[in-house]
Amino acid sequence: MSVSNSSQFRLEKLKKQAKSLSKKRGITHSEALEVTAQQNGFRSWFDCRSQILKGDAKLDAPAKKIFAHEYDPLVHRAEDIRGVFPDDSGGRRLQVRNSILSYSHEFFESVNSFRNRLESEIRSIISNSKHHIKIEVLVYINSETLQMLENPGDFFDSILARYQRLDTLRVDISEEGISTDLLRQFSGLTEESTR
Repeated sequence: MSVSNSSQFRLEKLKKQAKSLSKKRGITHSEALEVTAQQNGFRSWFDCRSQILKGDAKLDAPAKKIFAHEYDPLVHRAEDIRGVFPDDSGGRRLQVRNSILSYSHEFFESVNSFRNRLESEIRSIISNSKHHIKIEVLVYINSETLQMLENPGDFFDSILARYQRLDTLRVDISEEGISTDLLRQFSGLTEESTR
């Protein structure tokens, strides 16, 4: 069986991508080959290799959409990232999700009960944001909740660091809750994210 130069080139390119992925993620080369094949629209590396060698594979097989934090320029194209869309000027626009969480009128028994509630709602926002490249959350808390936290900066930084898809976590103190004007202003900024 004769293998064309383009097929061999494609296989070599995929192997290089897998090698880079293996180093970046600290996984075996075999695991990286499987991931690379799946990212390029194949079921497995065996399927990928056999289709390419037979000439059945499209050279530009559609890649599986990935999240921004998974982006590797050696493996992916910018258009493979979820939430990246071409705009009218030939550039790209990012789909952003802005959310507001208000705990101004709530009182928590402990730091852990506040952390559990906050993280539960952040996980819910993230799981419902499959097409957004950036997720920004604005949290309103009352001064009593803030005083309960020993080191608020470290507390919120640790939450931000835990969730790779969470791009921004802003915290404001409010005893009143969210005003309608603020809600309108915030939702005006997120018009794109509600589509």
